[in-house]
Amino acid sequence: MLGGSRPPAHSETDAAAFIKSALTDVLGRERFAGRHTLVVDAGDSAANTLLPLSQLATRRPARG
Repeated sequence: MLGGSRPPAHSETDAAAFIKSALTDVLGRERFAGRHTLVVDAGDSAANTLLPLSQLATRRPARG
């Protein structure tokens, strides 16, 4: 759950299959290329995911 011990966000339960607890090796995973990705976190772990996502977005911009 994005809110930890709080109730799930609207449609969060329906999207559970798409929610990952950690994104590692983002640049090596082409499934993120050209897609929209939401990062919910704070601090170093978020930065360590956002930096490679921005590099991937430069290489392969989002569709439509």
